[in-house]
Amino acid sequence: MAGKLEGEFRHLKLYYSVTMQIFQNLPAVKRHEIVFDPRRNSIGFLRLVLALAVIFAHAFELGGFGNDPIYHLSHDLYSSGAFAVDGFFALSGYLITSSYLRLKSLPQFLWHRVLRLFPAYWVYLVVIGLGLPLMFGVAPSVNYILYNFLGPASNLCIITIGAWLALFWGWLVDLGHIQDKVFLVKGASSIPPLFSHNPMPDAINGSLWTLEPEFRVYMIIGLLGLLGLLRKNITLGLLVLVWVGYLFYFRQHPDLRMVASIRLPAHFLAGAVFYFWQPPLNRTLAFVAFAIAAIALIGGFYPLVSPLTTVYLLFWLAAVLPFPTIGKTRDYSYGLYIYAFPVQQTIAAYHLNQGGWFIYFLLSLAFTLPLAAASWHLIEKPALKMKDAFAKH
Repeated sequence: MAGKLEGEFRHLKLYYSVTMQIFQNLPAVKRHEIVFDPRRNSIGFLRLVLALAVIFAHAFELGGFGNDPIYHLSHDLYSSGAFAVDGFFALSGYLITSSYLRLKSLPQFLWHRVLRLFPAYWVYLVVIGLGLPLMFGVAPSVNYILYNFLGPASNLCIITIGAWLALFWGWLVDLGHIQDKVFLVKGASSIPPLFSHNPMPDAINGSLWTLEPEFRVYMIIGLLGLLGLLRKNITLGLLVLVWVGYLFYFRQHPDLRMVASIRLPAHFLAGAVFYFWQPPLNRTLAFVAFAIAAIALIGGFYPLVSPLTTVYLLFWLAAVLPFPTIGKTRDYSYGLYIYAFPVQQTIAAYHLNQGGWFIYFLLSLAFTLPLAAASWHLIEKPALKMKDAFAKH
């Protein structure tokens, strides 16, 4: 144990030294600074790219082609999909913090968040639970709908109640034990016999797990805002606390899914800190951030730097890329994210993955994009028009 702690502090010392050198040289690169414009940036484009990165990563595993190149490069630690999820949470930290401070109302804030996530998710459950089995001549699965509706609902209720008692209570209790006591009707996570012969058998949608921690961090921002604690120093302090916890916990459990309950909030809070701090954005520092991230990834200590480097590189790209209109009127990223996994499983079930990885990836995009577009135009966009339904005029 002492050796592990010594190693952690050695990494922290190295990282602190590199960070201080960067900040000491800020005056030299200040003339190349880029101002981040909250109203005109490429965040929407980056969200789309991140959704495509998840499909890219899943195409390897779901198609039976092994793991993506990033996974091998990082010594079986990260993947393109993990990078994408971290990026989603980092961008979300900025956007959600901005949303609460703009609205200054917890009910309005939560209403906006519910409208953005749940209508499309509920429709997804009906489409997959009832429609997908019919494609294979199987009876519709109400159990799948129940499982994916009641399970997250029960967890969110428990976490929400806990958040009002203690900020991180939801990460410390045995939620599964409590859920077993409260909800007797559970449903099923799979739809037999769909996908039973796939490279990843029986899995319907391995992407949905991130929606629960996403709404959880929304609740944390809402709680901080309600208590008047959504401020620069408080958010920075929380980031440091969660980040240090992430580092030590990851050493004990070097599996990204096992540490997701603290890894994702670390990136989310880093995005929130960016909102308050607005550090200088320039090409030199972006290159330094990329170099640090690459060295850390290959060296096996990427979690040490990930929240900082991920946030810096994403917002630098958002500031310099010339795609400010993408994602403004048509945001397909959420639909791509929630529908891609079952689409890819369906393609594999019909053996269309036998044409090779590239063909499988293209088919994944071709079949998922229409569903994402329909989700946006028919469900998400109309739902968002209701966001001011209860606003005081």
